[in-house]
Amino acid sequence: MLCEVTVLKLAPMSELKAALGKLLSVNPAHLVVTDVWAGKICRFFADDESISEIRRGDSIFVYEIPAAAQPGQRLVPVIHFQKRADYQYR
Repeated sequence: MLCEVTVLKLAPMSELKAALGKLLSVNPAHLVVTDVWAGKICRFFADDESISEIRRGDSIFVYEIPAAAQPGQRLVPVIHFQKRADYQYR
């Protein structure tokens, strides 16, 4: 699903998550902001990182997870991508 929200460029990722949470009626604490390159997650954005860290051309995906990670826990993403015959991964 493609979504569009407006936030300040110097705002933290938590504001992006709050805007998306409001738009989609989900708990922002259950959202994870990622940068996907070549069909793989190459970066997770922390809540306190600035939105200005997102560069032109980045593919930003936000995933909803069942629960927020607690202190001392680590989120381990397990995502299946299906390779299409008409697309080449680099």
